Amino acid sequence: MSFYKFTDQRVLDTYQHNLDDKAAVYAEADAFALRFGEGGVCYFSNRPHFEFAGIKFSPRKDYLHWSIPTTQNGGMQRPRSTSKGMTPEQRAEGRALRELWNDYHPKLKTSFKPVFDAMGYDWNWMQGYTLFTGDGVLYFRTEGKPSLGIEILGSEYEAAYTKATA
Repeated sequence: MSFYKFTDQRVLDTYQHNLDDKAAVYAEADAFALRFGEGGVCYFSNRPHFEFAGIKFSPRKDYLHWSIPTTQNGGMQRPRSTSKGMTPEQRAEGRALRELWNDYHPKLKTSFKPVFDAMGYDWNWMQGYTLFTGDGVLYFRTEGKPSLGIEILGSEYEAAYTKATA
C-alpha cells in the first residue's frame, strides 16, 4: 500500500466538483426513492462511475412485482419484468410499476475519472483506493502509483486521517 498527498489546486477543485456532483446524484436518487414509500435506501455503483442502482426497502417489497434482494446486490430491489402465474390485474399492476420506475428513474451520474486524470492515476478495478481531504490537501492511499502527487509515509497519512475524522 502506498500513500500520497496532493496540494495542486486543480486536483482539489476537480475532487470538490466530483463531491458536488455526487451530492446531486444522491438528492435525485433520494427523491426517486420517496415515490416508492418510506424506508427506501439507494445503492450506487461507484467504481469509477457513481449512479443510482436500486432501492433497499425495509421491510422488503413483495417478490411478485419486485426482484429478490441478495447479499450480492446489497439487498436492493428493482421492479421485475414479469412473474409466472400472474393474473391480468397483477400484470397490469406490474406494468404500471415499471412505467413509474422508468419515467422517473434518476438520470444523473458522475465519474471519478476526471479526478484520477488530474491525479495522474491510471485506475483499474483491481486497485483499491481510499481518499479524503484535510487542511487543503487531498490524501490518497492505493495499491497503484499516481504519476503526480507526493509520496508520503503511512504515519503521515494516518495522522491526517485521524485529524480529518475527529
